[in-house]
Amino acid sequence: MSVYPKITHYNNFFQTYNTYDIKKSYNPYFPNIKTEKRNALCSSCISITHCVSLSKKEHNKELRKQFKDKTEYGLNASKKFLESKSWVNCNNWTMGKIERDLSKEWKDRYIKTVQVWKEIEYISKSLDLIPIFFTGTVVGELHPFKAGTDKRKKEWVVNNLNKAYQELQDLHQQIRKQAKRTLGYAPMFIRAVEYHKSYVPHTHIVYFVRSSEVDKFVNIINNKQDLNKNIGRTDTQILKPYDKEEKYSPVAYLLKYLRKNIENMTKEGNNENLEEIAIFNGWKNTLKIKQLYNNSLYKIPKWAIKKISYYYQDFEKMGYRSMLEAIEAEVEIVNESIQLDGSKKVKIINNPENPTYKIYRKIQRYAYVNKEEETDIADKVLEYLIYDKNGSVLFNKNDYVLIEDTSLSRYQEETKQEILRKFQIKQYLIYEEFMDFIDYGFIDCFKNEKYINNYIVKTPQHLEYDILPFGCA
Repeated sequence: MSVYPKITHYNNFFQTYNTYDIKKSYNPYFPNIKTEKRNALCSSCISITHCVSLSKKEHNKELRKQFKDKTEYGLNASKKFLESKSWVNCNNWTMGKIERDLSKEWKDRYIKTVQVWKEIEYISKSLDLIPIFFTGTVVGELHPFKAGTDKRKKEWVVNNLNKAYQELQDLHQQIRKQAKRTLGYAPMFIRAVEYHKSYVPHTHIVYFVRSSEVDKFVNIINNKQDLNKNIGRTDTQILKPYDKEEKYSPVAYLLKYLRKNIENMTKEGNNENLEEIAIFNGWKNTLKIKQLYNNSLYKIPKWAIKKISYYYQDFEKMGYRSMLEAIEAEVEIVNESIQLDGSKKVKIINNPENPTYKIYRKIQRYAYVNKEEETDIADKVLEYLIYDKNGSVLFNKNDYVLIEDTSLSRYQEETKQEILRKFQIKQYLIYEEFMDFIDYGFIDCFKNEKYINNYIVKTPQHLEYDILPFGCA
């Protein structure tokens, strides 16, 4: 005898068959099941990061994984987007793939930052400005650990890192805005954002001010940091004036942070370095830091340096102190921008007497809604051209297009065999079209019946002779 119910139709079965609690069911078709009472696990057993206070070692391990995962997610997203695409320049028959190299990206940022910082310091020396070194931190409430303890605060969240950075960023902006109102100018500066062992950020900034306004500027720093309740310990040092005979440099002091974090991590052939730079990059992105190493606005913008630097790699052999000095002396830079209201503004950024190169850039401003659902403004590059002194175009951004690999065939240079094949196909199609004309159109063009009697066309060879009446072909 079968122990299963007879089912005439499965739909009827599931509509009419009752369901029971297995523990209370006396249905003979269910086997006898022994049930055991389960004890729920406490949340600390489910996740060590949720209710249990982490040690400093566990805290660092957790954040390092988060930062590394964030970098890998970004790189994978870029790879997925770019792996099926190629860049193509159909004017000079070049094409290639875009592959991200995190070490190369950071090394490139490092090199360009060093160039700009040294040039800013050179200008400050020539103007006899006094360097003021400022270090800023945030209050203990934003730190994950209390002093003298090894257990992380239960209420601490990763978002506190971003909040700490924003407080330091706000302080820096307030100092410069107040200096603009009080002193009449916003001081030049170079700035580095770094992190403690717990990954809480702090800043090192060198401001360059006139010797007669040092005390006023220090008072501005003190006032602004006192007004910000989330700013912790700070240190302000008035450095000694520049002495041309000495090699003393506040820039060199900040460059050690760059070397420590960038030079060491971008050394090739070490997987540990790759992991460290992935963590470093993920930390920056988690805190939403646009620029870890930045400076006051320099005369030559970074977008111009990026493209034209190729032509000034040997600036020393060309007789220049730095690459930026060479660019400033030889490159005309013009920027045209289309505003939100449609109006145009043209700004001549650099205008040497006898330029060797000219850069022209055209941008359009547009509004968009960011992740916080706030309206933000960004720029879209419409044109970017580099000319030589004869007016010939050396680079045109619009010559380069990013296309799907499935469309690459139409951009490839044709071989002689392919050109011959296309020519033969074209000739054949012309022949076919002509034959259609002979079969269907030739006789119709004759309006006079005598032409039909006098000319009977049977093959296309007849058309090699001048026998067609006027108006028929």
